Amino acid sequence: RRFSEDREPESRRGLGGSLILRGSLPMNGYIRKAAAFAHKVSVFLHPYSRTVQLFWIFSSPVLVTDLEDAELGHKILFVLSQSRTDVAHPTSWKGLTDSLHKSAGVRSFDAFAKHAKGVDIAMDDRGVVFTPTRNGGPKQAFLHLNDKQIRCSPTEMELMECLRAALDRK
Repeated sequence: RRFSEDREPESRRGLGGSLILRGSLPMNGYIRKAAAFAHKVSVFLHPYSRTVQLFWIFSSPVLVTDLEDAELGHKILFVLSQSRTDVAHPTSWKGLTDSLHKSAGVRSFDAFAKHAKGVDIAMDDRGVVFTPTRNGGPKQAFLHLNDKQIRCSPTEMELMECLRAALDRK
């Protein structure tokens, strides 16, 4: 699956080797993206990376956790820190999300998505935005519910609370 962000200025560059301190993420104006999927009793977190052709694509690693994990906020910060820009554009989309659905023990992304709730996560120099989605099925995937967005600061406690709230929004 591919994602494009037309509103982001093309002039934003790679994130370099910024030091990441436990409990917060440096706010340097760059956009970082990730996603969280609640599937059965687990939560699956992964970063997105932006290709040289300006598409946001699934990236690794996939972290498997749950909503009661005391380290959930830290794990959200970690997957955001793994978001990259200027990555090579895929020559094939086949297998791009294999690590996600394999960590859930299902055969395909469509099988995973059938029973999942999704939340997109974006961080910029103003904070973190959680965008709940509606599961539109295999043809439409996850549709953003922009009117239900939640913005918070990038602290572990707030991130954990906001992800829980975003997954509850319909």
